Amino acid sequence: MDERTLGRPPKIPEFPVLTKEDLKEIKSLRLNLWHQSQKGKFLGFELYAGGEVLGEGGIFINSVITLGQVLNAMAITRHPFVKEIADPSFNMENFNAQALVEGKIMTGLKILDLGSSRYPYFARCCRTMGADVWTVDMDSIPEFYHRKSPIPEEAKKLEIEKHIQLNLNDPRAADIIMKKTGGNFNLVTESNLGADGFSKGRDIAWPLIKKGGIYDNVTMVKMELKED
Repeated sequence: MDERTLGRPPKIPEFPVLTKEDLKEIKSLRLNLWHQSQKGKFLGFELYAGGEVLGEGGIFINSVITLGQVLNAMAITRHPFVKEIADPSFNMENFNAQALVEGKIMTGLKILDLGSSRYPYFARCCRTMGADVWTVDMDSIPEFYHRKSPIPEEAKKLEIEKHIQLNLNDPRAADIIMKKTGGNFNLVTESNLGADGFSKGRDIAWPLIKKGGIYDNVTMVKMELKED
């Protein structure tokens, strides 16, 4: 019997536990995806990123590092669509993120973005591809950001509900995030936290990651698999 017939939403498939071999493939895919980007930009996500070209912002907001976060998350899926795009023979003039969005390639992925900034472009793109994304930053998401962003109201609501306003220097940071989110993340990503001399991103991330999940420090180009 269909789950919806019983009045329950369909069960979301669980994302698989990753292995060292998977991590090798993921690292290769992310490098190939980066080579496919055009001068640090990835055209085709504009409709899903609120009208912005992914990677076209400033140093911190919608930066090339933000683009790197999205490409890394795409690589983690190892979806056939992603492998096709990552192939050097793929013509990027034919790329459109619609196939990734309609295919929900990130279904089952639970992601946490540490230090997301008040403008969560990374989370926004990943949610359209099916991921469950939480964001954490010391700032709240400003109202004017939502007023100028042409995305569905339900998506705006999620950005508020799944955002945790928190100073990561708080010694209780990991516990607070765990309580609000339930932990068990397949991916915890961070970028630019070191710009303020902050070096405890991994300490916060590690207890929140499930076995077979990944900690990704995009600025340091460091991906680490949690094996136990």
